[in-house]
Amino acid sequence: MLAPIILFAYARPKHLTKTIQALVKNKEALESNLYVFVDGLKQNASEVTIQNHIEVNNYVESIKGFKKVTVYKSLENKGLARSIIAGVTHIIEKYKVAIVLEDDLIVSEHFLTYMNKALDTYAFNEKVMQIGGYQFSVPDDGSNFFVHLQSFTSSWGWATWKRAWDHFLPNADGFERLLSNKSLASKFNLHGAYPYTQMLQKQMLTKTIDSWAVRWYYSVFIKKGLVLYPSKSLVYNNGFDESATHTKHALTQKSSESELMKEAVETAFNITKTSIDKKVFKQVQQYLKKEMQLNPHQKISFFIKKKWQNTKAKVMSKLWIPLKK
Repeated sequence: MLAPIILFAYARPKHLTKTIQALVKNKEALESNLYVFVDGLKQNASEVTIQNHIEVNNYVESIKGFKKVTVYKSLENKGLARSIIAGVTHIIEKYKVAIVLEDDLIVSEHFLTYMNKALDTYAFNEKVMQIGGYQFSVPDDGSNFFVHLQSFTSSWGWATWKRAWDHFLPNADGFERLLSNKSLASKFNLHGAYPYTQMLQKQMLTKTIDSWAVRWYYSVFIKKGLVLYPSKSLVYNNGFDESATHTKHALTQKSSESELMKEAVETAFNITKTSIDKKVFKQVQQYLKKEMQLNPHQKISFFIKKKWQNTKAKVMSKLWIPLKK
């Protein structure tokens, strides 16, 4: 049986339409169950958002091209983090596996082939905790499509199993160790490539962001889990614009939908991967560092802000009382 597909939507009808149009081009779509979760409206939503939300709710009722389409409409605004955590947990409890998408992702016509083959191949490998469909814009050496393992997670088109999702820590239990253990924090930050520790502090201490993804990465990280990636991206994020709820600034990625990977992926799983691909890790590390480069004024502002956040985080960590699960 093919893995069920979970799709999260809110108030971007044009983006959602493109996501569905790309997804149905996958040959496995007709044999796949699609579960659509539409979040409720925020309080004091603008007239434009209200109209877009109505359009989304109408559109999801007309989706075709899948084995079965089931729609869940929330009466309250849960926010993306709560919606994803609840939705993934609900579906994965039933099917023990799930493919997860958001309404701003455009996938390759081979996306479902890759995802299902990967889920089957690594189903009983406890070390592998996630399948990623996105690949950063690292240098392409012209080699054939291949898969590789990494230590960090991805939130742009992914899949997992119940055996892995059971280790998800919504309260990021024990995250305080990152504040006192510089070596551990460095590893969590991919050795200076991306400020994941600061993200987790903002999530758990200052509550200035609402991210399920950084908590999922932390959960995989402390289990020393691995994530399987394609060498060429099977996902394009189409959502970096003013309609975005969270991120409006895009990381550099492929410039058009037509540049998405088009070759078949069947032979990529002939050899089972067992360890991190260090070459690709360094490429991703260099890419992220380049994306995070700041101009002199930004560096000064960032340094002052970081010092303040670290001081505040250390104080608050002493008062931290984990919520009951």
